[in-house]
Amino acid sequence: MACKFCVSTEAYRRLIGEAPSINGLLEGLSLLKVADREKIGEVSREIRRAIEGMAIPPDIGEEISRALQGLGQHTPLRAGARSGSPTGPLVSL
Repeated sequence: MACKFCVSTEAYRRLIGEAPSINGLLEGLSLLKVADREKIGEVSREIRRAIEGMAIPPDIGEEISRALQGLGQHTPLRAGARSGSPTGPLVSL
């Protein structure tokens, strides 16, 4: 059985709230039409780069570290991002 933990929506909102540039990108993304796949991809890559460049607040980082340590050294780590969907791909790290 796989061991799991979840970073809460509250933590996500807090992190995103500290990055006004991401809010602007998300707003722009929400205005695009489904048919504009190229622009959607471009804005999505900008959002990913912005998130990857963010510092995780120390208290959230400590909680994530504790959860990872609790999984043990020999437990395969699987990580994924979900936006409320109960299904979706996970990637092995």
